[in-house]
Amino acid sequence: MTNKTMIAAGVQVRRSPAGLGICALVALALTPVADITADIGSGQFAEARDGGGSLLIDAGGETWGAGWGDVNGDGLPDLWLGEHQYTPTILLQQGGAGGFSDVIQSAVLDPNPHYRDDTHGVAWADFDNDGDEDLFEACGGGAGEAAGGGSVQEEWRNNFFVNNGTLLVELAQAYGVDYPRGRGRTPLWVDYDNDGLLDLVITALQTSAAESPSAIFRQQISGFTEVTSQVGFNAGSCENAMLTHLTPDGAPTLICGDTSQIGTIYDISTQPFTDIRSTVGNDIYNAYPFDLAISDFDGDLDFDVFAVVAPPNTAAALRLSTGDRIQSTLPPSASERGFSFTAPGDVTLTFGWETDVTQVSLGASGVNPPPEADPGLVPGNVWPHRLELTLSTSDTTLMGLPASRSQGIYVGYENGRWQVRVVDVDYGVNVLAVATGISTPQAFGSVNLTQGNPLPPILFENQNGLLNRTTNSQTFLDPVSAIQSFGRSVIPGDFDNDMDVDVYVGATGPVANVPNLMFDNQGDGTFRVVSAAGGASGHLLGKTDVATSVDFDLDGCLDIFVAQGAYPAPFSYVAEHQLFRNQCGSNHWIEVDLEGSASNIHGIGAVLYATTPDGRVQVREQSNGTHKHAQDFRRIHFGLGANQEVDLEVQWPSGVVDYFSDLSVDQVVLLTEGSGGTAPSYTLGVDDVTVSEGPAGQEAVLTLTLTPAPGSGEQVDVAYQTVAGTATAGSDYTTTSGTLSFLAGESEQTVTVPILDDATPEPSESFGVQLTSADTNAATGTVTILDDDSGSGPACGAPSYDPASDRALFIWNDCGTDDWHLRITGGGSGQYVNHVGSLVADAAFPAGSVQGVSVEPNDTLDIGASQIDFGLIVGGIYEDGIDFSLASGASACLELTSPTTLPVLAGANRMVVDPQVEIPGFGACGGGSTFSLGVDDVTVSEGPAGQEAVLTLTLTPAPGSGEQVEVAYQPGAGTATAGSDYTTTSGTLSFLAGESEQTVTVPILDDATPEPSESFGVQLTSADTNAATGTVTILDDDSGSGPACGAPSYDPASDRALFIWNDCGTDDWHLRITGGGSGQYVNHVGSLVADAAFPAGSVQGVSVEPNDTLDIGASQIDFGLIVGGIYEDGIDFSLASGASAC
Repeated sequence: MTNKTMIAAGVQVRRSPAGLGICALVALALTPVADITADIGSGQFAEARDGGGSLLIDAGGETWGAGWGDVNGDGLPDLWLGEHQYTPTILLQQGGAGGFSDVIQSAVLDPNPHYRDDTHGVAWADFDNDGDEDLFEACGGGAGEAAGGGSVQEEWRNNFFVNNGTLLVELAQAYGVDYPRGRGRTPLWVDYDNDGLLDLVITALQTSAAESPSAIFRQQISGFTEVTSQVGFNAGSCENAMLTHLTPDGAPTLICGDTSQIGTIYDISTQPFTDIRSTVGNDIYNAYPFDLAISDFDGDLDFDVFAVVAPPNTAAALRLSTGDRIQSTLPPSASERGFSFTAPGDVTLTFGWETDVTQVSLGASGVNPPPEADPGLVPGNVWPHRLELTLSTSDTTLMGLPASRSQGIYVGYENGRWQVRVVDVDYGVNVLAVATGISTPQAFGSVNLTQGNPLPPILFENQNGLLNRTTNSQTFLDPVSAIQSFGRSVIPGDFDNDMDVDVYVGATGPVANVPNLMFDNQGDGTFRVVSAAGGASGHLLGKTDVATSVDFDLDGCLDIFVAQGAYPAPFSYVAEHQLFRNQCGSNHWIEVDLEGSASNIHGIGAVLYATTPDGRVQVREQSNGTHKHAQDFRRIHFGLGANQEVDLEVQWPSGVVDYFSDLSVDQVVLLTEGSGGTAPSYTLGVDDVTVSEGPAGQEAVLTLTLTPAPGSGEQVDVAYQTVAGTATAGSDYTTTSGTLSFLAGESEQTVTVPILDDATPEPSESFGVQLTSADTNAATGTVTILDDDSGSGPACGAPSYDPASDRALFIWNDCGTDDWHLRITGGGSGQYVNHVGSLVADAAFPAGSVQGVSVEPNDTLDIGASQIDFGLIVGGIYEDGIDFSLASGASACLELTSPTTLPVLAGANRMVVDPQVEIPGFGACGGGSTFSLGVDDVTVSEGPAGQEAVLTLTLTPAPGSGEQVEVAYQPGAGTATAGSDYTTTSGTLSFLAGESEQTVTVPILDDATPEPSESFGVQLTSADTNAATGTVTILDDDSGSGPACGAPSYDPASDRALFIWNDCGTDDWHLRITGGGSGQYVNHVGSLVADAAFPAGSVQGVSVEPNDTLDIGASQIDFGLIVGGIYEDGIDFSLASGASAC
C-alpha cells in the first residue's frame, strides 16, 4: 500500500493496482519542466509568432463563432473561423512546424455555394465514429427571412460538414439536420440517451412564432430524427447550450440561455428531461449572463458557474483612443438623434451592411449617394452592402441638412460641423467616421457619448446543487471599478498550472472594444485581476466576438484565441484576430483525450478526477468545449503544480469507472474506456452523530470504520477536515483537521470535534467532517448540534395587518384550538409574485379541514393527506391563504421556499420566524422557540440643548416567574458622528418577570452648522432573544440650503433609491434609479417637466434597454425605467440657464 496523505474534500480518486491500463495510455507529447511558479504574470501572454516574427494567425474581418477541432487527426488543434455572412469561412490547419494555413478550398468540397450562408456557432465531433472529426455549423435561416414562409432557400440551411477522411462534404439535408426555418446559434453535441451515438442540440433565436424554436435531434443508424417534443425540450429561444453536471447525483445537465438570460436548465438523464430550477434555485435565472464558464472554482469538487454580463445596447457615439475614428450605433427610434464632429480634412464615412444608398440623404437637397458608393462587401455583390462616403467641405452637395427630416439617414455639413442624423429607420444604424484629427463627437438627441455602465462578472457557487450568487466582495479581491467590464465571452482554465481554475473574459462594449480581463484564482474561489490580462488584453479595434482556449503548441500551457470581428459592421472591417501564446512557467501538467467504447467516441459527458501526491483532488468534465457561439479545444487539461505524478479517475457516461495510476506528468495521454484499473478493495465508512451544544466542553466523536483491516506491513492514511453547514465554525464548533492511520489489523478509529456552547435559542444546526484517502473511498460524516437554550414563541390569535400595506406571510392559530390560518399579503406592491412553499404534518390533516382562501385559477394548491403544497401569486392590495387544522397533538413544518426574503410573522404579536418553521412550537422544524425583541425607530430634532432620543424596546412574551432576559445596547454606525452629533451610550438592561417594555436614552448634541438629516443605530444583543437595531434620525434645526451639489456615494447592488444631483457650478443634472440587489424588477414611472426647453442634445438615457421607455420632448421627459438586481438606469440632462424643473 502507498502512504500518501489526502487532505482534499469531495469525491476521491483511488489508486488502482500497478500495471493496469498502461496499454490505454498513448503519449502524444512530452516537455520536461523544472521549477515551480505561481500566479499569472503581467507579461505571460504574447501574440504567437514564428521564428521570423510573423503572426501564426494573421486573419481579420467579421466573425460569428469559432471552434477548435482536429480536421486531419494528427493530434494538433485546427481552427474553424466562421466569417458570418459575407466572406468565405476560414479553416486554419496547423502544420508540424506550428504554423497555420487556410485550407478551406482544399479541405471542403465546393465551399463557394456557402458564401452567403448566415453562419454562427460551430461544433466539431466524430459523430459517426469513423475516426475523423466532422463539423456542424449553425446558420441563421437567412437572418430570419425563413420566418416569412415560402420555399426554402439553400442559404437558410445549417451546414453539416461530414469528414470522409479526405474532404469535408456538406450533408445537412441528407442527415436531416438542415433545420432551415430555425435561426441557428450554438450547436451542442450530447448523448442524452446514452446509446453511444452523439445527438445534436441546435439552439435557435426565436423572435416570432413563425421561426422554429431550439431543437434536439436524436442520432440513429439511418441519420437524425427531431425529438424535441418527445424528450420535453422546451427551450424555445436559446442562443447558448452547455453540458455540465450541477446536481449532487452527478446527472448530466443541459443549460440553455437566451440572448442575456438563462431560459431552462434540464437534467437530461431522464426522459422527458427534468427541469431542475427547484434544485439550482433562482439566482442564476435572475441574472443576465451573456456567456458562462463552468468549472470547480472553489476546490470543493462541485461545478460552479462564472458568468459575464453584457449591458444592453444603447444609442451612442464614441471617439476611439486609437485609429482617428468615431464609432456610433443608433437603435431604431421615432425621434431624431445622431452626432456631429469636426475634422481638418476629408472624412470617410462607412455604414453597416444593412444600409443602402436609397436610405441616405446628403446635404440640404437630400440627394442619395451615387450607386457606386455601395460596391458591396466584395465588388460585384449587392448584399450585404458596404456604403462608403467621402465627406469634404469642398463638396457643395454636402452643405446643410434638409429642413424636414421625417424618415431616413441624413448627412451634411452645418454650423461648422459634420452632422449625422437618423430618424424613424426600422433597423439599428451603425456608422464609422474616420479622419485624421477627428474631434470628439457631440450628441444630438438621446445619444450617449460613452458606452454606458460596465458590469462586474458573477460567480454562482454550487452548494449541493444550489447555485448561490456570491457578492462582489466575497469573490473578487479588487475594487468593483477594476473588475467591471462589458463581458462577451468567457473561458475557464488553469492558465498558470497552479492547480486552480482561472478565468479569461473577452470583452467589448456596445460600440467599441474594451480591454479583455484575466482573473487569477487565489486557490479558494476568490480572484484577483491580472494587469493587462497577463498580456492578452487584446486589440481595441474591432469588437470581441468569442474567446477560446487551446494548447496549440502542446507545451502544457493553455493558450487563448480571440476572434475580434463581432457583428455589427462596419466596426468589424478592421478586426484582427489574435492567438496569444501562454508562457506559463515550470509548473507540471497533464492533458487528456478520451476514447469511449460503450460511451460515445469522445466520452462527452464524462467526469474526470485527478489526485496528486500532495493530497489535492481536481475535477474536470468533458463538455466538448462548447460555450456561446464557440468551442474550446476538447482536450482536458490539469495543472499539477510541483507534483511529479498523478492518478486519474474517469467516470464515463456509460457508468464505467476507470482508474489510471502513477501517470507521468507533462504529457498528453489517450484514455480508452474499460482499459483502466479496478476500484480499490478497501471501504471507508463513518457514522453521523447528534450532540447537545452543552454543557461546556461538549465534543462530537465520529467513529470511522475500514473494511477490511490492513494486512501485515500495510497502512491506510485518512485525512479529515470539518466543513461548514448550517453550523458556523468558531461559534458552534471548533475547526478540526488532521490525518489518522489505520495500521495492520485496525478497522476502527475516531475523530473528535469540540462543540461550543452559547446561550442563544436557535434551531438545530449541522456541519460535516470530510474524509479522504489515497487508498480508499471518500466519505463525509454529519454532526447535528441540538440547541439547549429555552425561550417561548408567538401568542395565539389573529394578528392585526393591512393587505394593502403589510407585505408578509402571516401564520396563527385560534386560541385554545388546533385551527390554523396562513395568509400572504401583497402590501400594495405592483409586482405579483409566486409564493411557493409547503406544509408537512406528522399526522393526517382532519378530513375537510384544509381550505384555500382567495385561491385563483393561476394559483396552485395541492392537498394531500398530510402535506399541502402551494404556489400563491399575490400582489397589490390582495391576500391569498390557507385555513387548516392539525390533528390533536400533531405538528407540522411550514416552509416558504420562494421568495426567501419575504418576512414570516407568527401569532397575534407578529413575531418574526424563519421561512422554515415548526408549528405549533415555532422553532426550527424539530427544534425550539425564542423570545422576540423589537425596537421602534425614532426621529428627533438636534436642538434645543439637552435633547434626547428615547427608544422603546419590547419583549414578547414577557419573562415568566423566575425568568430574566438581559439585553445589551450600544451605538452602531450611521451618517451621524459620535461626540459631535450624539453621546456614545452603552450598557445592559434587564426584563424581569412580567416586564415587556424598557427604554434606552441617548443624549443628542446640538450645533449651529446647517447640514442634512443624519442617523445612527442603537444595536441590541442578547443571549436569550434575537438581535435588533433601532435607528435614530436627527433633523437639522439650523438654517441653510438644500442638498449639496456633486455626486452621492452609492452602490447599485445594495442601495435601492432614486438619486438626483447636479455637477457643482453647472446646470448639468443626473438621475439614477438603483436596483439595490432586489430580485424584483420594478417599472419606475415619472417625468421631468422644465419651465424652459432642455438645451439641444443635453438629454441622454443611461443603460436604457428596449423594454424601458424614455420619451424626450422639448421641455418634458417621461420615463418608465425597469430596474432591479445590481443594476441602475438613469437620465443625464441639463437645464437652461436660470430654468427649473419638476
